[in-house]
Amino acid sequence: MSDYKEQHYIPKAILRNFCHSGKQLWFYNKERPQKGVDPRNVKSVFFEHHAATIWRRDAGGLVADHSVEAFFSKEIENHLPKIISNLAGYFTGRRKRDLAPEEKRYLVQFFYNHMLRTPDVMGSFLEKTVSNLDLQESAKDLKWKDNVRARALAHQNKEILEELFKGRVAIATPRTRKKQFIVASNPVLRLHQKNRANWLSGDVELWTALTPKLAVGILNEPGPLIGYKLSNLQVRDMNVMWAKQSRSIAGSSKELVTSLLSYVNG
Repeated sequence: MSDYKEQHYIPKAILRNFCHSGKQLWFYNKERPQKGVDPRNVKSVFFEHHAATIWRRDAGGLVADHSVEAFFSKEIENHLPKIISNLAGYFTGRRKRDLAPEEKRYLVQFFYNHMLRTPDVMGSFLEKTVSNLDLQESAKDLKWKDNVRARALAHQNKEILEELFKGRVAIATPRTRKKQFIVASNPVLRLHQKNRANWLSGDVELWTALTPKLAVGILNEPGPLIGYKLSNLQVRDMNVMWAKQSRSIAGSSKELVTSLLSYVNG
């Protein structure tokens, strides 16, 4: 049986790609700046205890329901290594065809949950929710806050998922060999024009990094899989945006992560 106590909101299948040696990557948390940029094991970063556990009470006390975490593991994370390999093949010549519908479904489901699972996003949601709750009633349930978070993560908005599926999948890689992407605690960039940030009504692109050399996006337009080779400035701009919107960042290059600290702490 899987151990769901430590739920990685950035899947380990992605984090392993950013390791510089063995199972370690360079990590920085702005809430613990005294530690600086230090090498960390994949298991010790970008996770929360019981992040999506629903707690139920029975005659014997509190019982943990891991169905949401099991969904993430079975329906999303188990498919990531194959999807990443297939997308990376676009730039190596191993693959030029479009994604199969089933592959795209998994990718869209991953994107949707990748946007919401992070504490950077869910923390703001919980703060707003708490202000609207009857705290005296909630206090009767010691795990009420965990349950609010888990049930929010369990909800899969079908309208948004269908709209994302209609979008165009794009992939990008640095044009220069030495340039890399980082991985961040708030991992999805929302690139938009004229301050229109709503996917359902605006001109929005969603982007996230899967490896130091591969980012994947969903564009708000129809069309087959498309690939881009990014300039040094474009790669830097994306890394800066990830750093600005995140509590913590990591990468396979200590120099790169260090160069972004002023943005993380800004």
